[in-house]
Amino acid sequence: MKRLNLGCGRLPKLNFINIDKSAECQPDLVLDVSQGLPFKNNEIDEVHSGCMLEQIESNKDFVFVLNEIWRVLKPDGEFNGYVPSTDIDVLFLDPIDKRFF
Repeated sequence: MKRLNLGCGRLPKLNFINIDKSAECQPDLVLDVSQGLPFKNNEIDEVHSGCMLEQIESNKDFVFVLNEIWRVLKPDGEFNGYVPSTDIDVLFLDPIDKRFF
């Protein structure tokens, strides 16, 4: 089973190919996902993205990343993603967040 963890950050890295654009996080693969995913079509069983999608600034890059996730996922693959709360008390706390859901 091949699983990706996009924007892994410094969280524990278990049973995933951990991807982050910061080498400081010590991912398995240092990569800016807005440049594409280096995997074949229909190769990945599961993609996880925790608090990463909101950091993509342009709409063009955002749509490109979602299309890349769709491209690499197997037909019965699973995408699990979450973004920060839109609760006004925490909405603007992270200065790298570029979009809100």
